[in-house]
Order: sequence, then structure tokens, then C-alpha cells
Amino acid sequence: MIAWLRKLDPGLWSTLGVQVAAAASMFLMFLLAARLMPMDLYGSFSFGLSVGSVLALLCALGHPNLVMRTVAQHSATGDHGLVKGICLYATRRTLVAMFVTGLVLLILILFAEGLRPELSTGLVFAMLVVVLYPLGVIRGSAARGLAAIPCGILPEEVVRPAVLVGLLALAASFQVIDVRMSATLFAVAGVLSLAVGLWCLGHKLPFQWSIVSAEYHREKWRHASSKMLIGSVFQELLSRTDVIALGIVASMSVTAQYTAAAKVVLISVFFLRVVDVLYAPRIAVAHARADRVALGQAVRQSAQISFVASLPLIVALLAVPELFLSAFGAEYVEAGVVLRILALGQFVNAATGSVGFALLMTGHE
Repeated sequence: MIAWLRKLDPGLWSTLGVQVAAAASMFLMFLLAARLMPMDLYGSFSFGLSVGSVLALLCALGHPNLVMRTVAQHSATGDHGLVKGICLYATRRTLVAMFVTGLVLLILILFAEGLRPELSTGLVFAMLVVVLYPLGVIRGSAARGLAAIPCGILPEEVVRPAVLVGLLALAASFQVIDVRMSATLFAVAGVLSLAVGLWCLGHKLPFQWSIVSAEYHREKWRHASSKMLIGSVFQELLSRTDVIALGIVASMSVTAQYTAAAKVVLISVFFLRVVDVLYAPRIAVAHARADRVALGQAVRQSAQISFVASLPLIVALLAVPELFLSAFGAEYVEAGVVLRILALGQFVNAATGSVGFALLMTGHE
């Protein structure tokens, strides 16, 4: 085992550290929100984030993975004009989609207010996600394509939840946790993380932005992004449909309990996320260089790491699910059976490694 660990890519350990910080921040955000918010409000918050995450990817129009692949390939070959071009191309199209989707959500919020207020509250959070998340996703993909892993992860997955946790704790000390305050704090955290992320990306670019002329492969990019859009949205929809459906057909209290189980089970696929972030751009570079040996080695190693690292986490979740759920509060322990079922399903996902990203990074959208 020790000899096997020594053969692993050294970048795995730095990526692991960043992902630990990101996972801890995100988990702490949901944990603290569950303990500070009334259960119905936490259910609306979770429902809104699920709806918003799907719509945010829809607004991104399949560009995140395309940006990561294109930036990785052309930064490796020194074609900086195309690196700048894909960033501008993706940003402009995404802004238009964000504006249209935001208007539609605003109409739905006004319509739902008189029918089901807690659903309207969830849609408010969804609209904030649509306004704040898509550009951050594209920015993070560009940073990952440059192999700047910390820059690609920290702003959205560490800074944003950490700021929100701090603001929620401050608001709780004044006993002012309500819908309006929660939405305001969420927006402040989102704006701040986007600003930090853009600053970080600007310092990681291998060229001076203002002096490089953008080059475009619009037809090629449009064709590839449309395929990636279908895959990414359906993947996100599959992972979010449960919470969205519960928010619509059940009470927000039930949605809150299920969300707690769904957040805990993400522990089991933590290492899959680590290898995805590390190996996706490397797979893209190996494919661009037609290095089949490096490509195969990267795919196999991602599966090995994910499987071995996830196994003990799955066992723990199956053995004592109530222990993990109790961190959210006594009222969430009832979701123990749900957590066991989710853990078994996620183990299959973790055991297969980065096969999805392998297809995307090699042009098989």
C-alpha cells in the first residue's frame, strides 16, 4: 500500500488539501444553516439551491467543461488567443441566458407568493443562484484548465460558504435569521466570492489579457457546448431531482430532513471529486498530445484512488448513519434509513472513477 501511494501523482495531495477545505466549508454551511434556520426555511433554502444549481448549469450552456478542455489544450500549446476567445465567448452567452432565466424566475416568485409562500421563498434563493453562480462556474473551469486547482476551487467552494457561515452566525447572535436576512447574506457571500475568483484568475493567466487578441472557433465551440449542455444538465438534474421533487410535492420539513441525508452522503464520494478535479485537465492534455499511454494511466488511476478511499467512508455511513445526522439536530435523525440507501448508490459512483470526465475531455460528449 505504501509503495502504491508513493507512485501517485504529487498533485493529488495538494488537490486533496484544497478539496478538504472546500468540502468542510460547504458541509459547515449546510450544517449551520440547518441548526440556525427554522426547519421550513432550511427546506426552502435547500430546495432553492437545488433548483438554482440546475438552472445555473442550464445558463452556462455547456461551457464549463468546454472552457476547461479548451483552456487546458491551448494553454499547453501556447495559443493564448483561443484561451481568451473561449473565456469571452462563454461569458457573453452565459450572461444572456442568466438575464432571461432570472426574469422567468421573478415571474414565478410573484405567482407562487399567493399560493405557497415557502415555495416562493425557495425560488428567491434559486434566482440568487442563477444570478451569482454561472459566471463563477465558468471562471473556476478556466482556472482548472490552467491547472490552478486552488484558484478554481477556493473562491466558490471555500470563500463563499465560509463568508455565509460567518454572516449567519453574526445574524444569529442578533436573532435576525429570517427569509429576507438569509437571502441578503447569501447574495453578499456570492458577490464577494465572484470578485475574489476573478482577481485570482487574472493573476493565474499565462499571458497579459489586454495585449492578446481573442480568437474564436465559434461553430466548433457551439457544436461541442450543445452536447456538453445536455450531459451536464441531466447529470445535475439527476443529482438534484430528489430535493426538487420533495420541495414540490412534500412539506419543506421533509425536504429539510432528506437534504441533511443527501449532504452527509457526499462524504462518500469526496475522493471522486478530488480525482475529477486533478485528472480531468490532464486527460485533456494527454488526448491533445495523442498520448494514449498517459491517457489510460490517468483513467485507471482515478478509479483506483476513488474506490480505495471511498470504501471506509461507505462502511461508516452504513453502520452509524444516525451519528452523522445528529450533527444537524435531533429532528434530522429520522432520515437514517434514507442515508443508508443513498450511501449504497453513491458507492457505485465512486468505484468507477472519472469515466464521465474522461469522455468529456476526449471529445466524446
